[in-house]
Amino acid sequence: MVTLFFFVFFFYFRLQFATVNGESVDLLAIIRSNGVSQLDNVLKRTPELLSTKHKNIFPSQRIVKEQSKKEEIEYTLLDIATIYGSVEIVEYLLKHKSGGIGVESMYHICESDVNLMNMEPSGRSHSKLNAVFEDKDFSKVLLETYLNHKVDINDVSSDAEGKSLLITCVLGGYLDITEALLKNGANVYHKDKNGFDVFDWFVKAPVTRLSVCVNK
Repeated sequence: MVTLFFFVFFFYFRLQFATVNGESVDLLAIIRSNGVSQLDNVLKRTPELLSTKHKNIFPSQRIVKEQSKKEEIEYTLLDIATIYGSVEIVEYLLKHKSGGIGVESMYHICESDVNLMNMEPSGRSHSKLNAVFEDKDFSKVLLETYLNHKVDINDVSSDAEGKSLLITCVLGGYLDITEALLKNGANVYHKDKNGFDVFDWFVKAPVTRLSVCVNK
């Protein structure tokens, strides 16, 4: 899980400590441990943390850029809680409608080691297309949490290329999430800005088991 390792590495050193009333607080540890009451206490004393974005130099997996370029990505608390699978923190932030925007952070449910987003649909020749599905233990619960808070899974306004969450999860190889999205009304006919829908992108999904979901 190379991508996840780098997320952990950067977040640990860039987000680890926040200053609350002159006291150093390990904010990342609170998020990773699902410490809702602790986070609530910190945010009540330092509400500006809710609007703070934490910067990181890391190539985006969702926004198509030239491969030689690296962009500085900014992560909200909701982004970070989603990446770490901190379901209770995600629930808290969505309930209070703070710390991030649901239709943006939901894309982090399907973080993937395999960056296929910047290649056009062209069959299964890529060496990484046989990778196993990347469903994590917390991914489905995260999706359910977002759905419970009425986050629109078909909203593509935050993706530069107009790719839906469904397309993102198909390309990331998330079997359970793809199936859950389909059962919850994900739009299979939506076309991104390149004119490709999920069926066009399906030809480069990591493994053939995904056809089980699509056939449903």
